[in-house]
Amino acid sequence: MNSKPNSNQTWNAAEELGILLDSLAYVQSYAPDFPAEDCTTLADESARITARFDIILGTVPASPRRDWLQLARPEIVAGLAAFASDVTRASRHLDDAAEIIRRAICGKRAKTTFVVAPDGVTYPASDA
Repeated sequence: MNSKPNSNQTWNAAEELGILLDSLAYVQSYAPDFPAEDCTTLADESARITARFDIILGTVPASPRRDWLQLARPEIVAGLAAFASDVTRASRHLDDAAEIIRRAICGKRAKTTFVVAPDGVTYPASDA
């Protein structure tokens, strides 16, 4: 596969990310007790989502889009893991992941609004 996607491949990545967002919404709606007719478990859905995410991430070249996706992965993993003990916290992580993925789809650079100095003091980015 080409290391640089053409516009069709970029659109497909956005489409795949949309499908991933749907999967996250499904898990948020039903986990940890999925409907019996769906014949799935939290472990199954977690494996599917992380595998799909890793495949998508592997197709995205170095870019702001990839940077956003790398931020989303830990939120997805933490959210899926938290369902066993704290559904509210799990849902919060997946909400954060979904927002980050939406930003990845747009592909805009993150704007720096503050800087943390070595001594731990934060400053507005315009003062740095």
